[in-house]
Amino acid sequence: MTEPNIEDPIVSLFREHPALLFSALYLAASIIGMFFSWSYMQQFGVNVFLYAEISDFLLASLKDPIIWLIVLGTVVFWYADWRNSRNWGAKRRPRWLRWYGSPGYRRLGYPMTIIVVLLLLQFFAESKATTIYDGEGDRVELRLADSDRRRSVTLLGTTSKFIFLFDANTERVFIHPNESIAEIRFLAPARSGSG
Repeated sequence: MTEPNIEDPIVSLFREHPALLFSALYLAASIIGMFFSWSYMQQFGVNVFLYAEISDFLLASLKDPIIWLIVLGTVVFWYADWRNSRNWGAKRRPRWLRWYGSPGYRRLGYPMTIIVVLLLLQFFAESKATTIYDGEGDRVELRLADSDRRRSVTLLGTTSKFIFLFDANTERVFIHPNESIAEIRFLAPARSGSG
């Protein structure tokens, strides 16, 4: 006797209302951008929520493709496990192995996937901050509107109204309103060896 094909409630919700998928993706992109921005800027002692607007978080998740590789890789792994669990549960198994095929195990996959994504994003934010502390990153030459002096700094990020800069020599973070910036020049990265 085979078990009836019971579809997951979340999957059936998106099948019945496909427009909800776009809203859910928009919300997920904003939440992912918000968490990553907070995790990354926290490494430099900056509370990004004081300087950002909601639209900045959507863009934050799209600025770095690795963020979406992390998310999509985790979701693909979860989906493969979910399908495998569903197939596993359709066959008769010893009692001590039945938990893997149970609906409860598959429901547990949702929060576990979210936790894994957040942990991987936190790790990526820490790794990215470490490379900047080590002197790597997007080096820029900055000139403020009220000065002719240029300063060489590392670009941490931007929001719609502010720019975040890091001075590796002093290990200080500078936050400037965008309108106070007269010019930004990106500096070419140093070559690692002779051609």
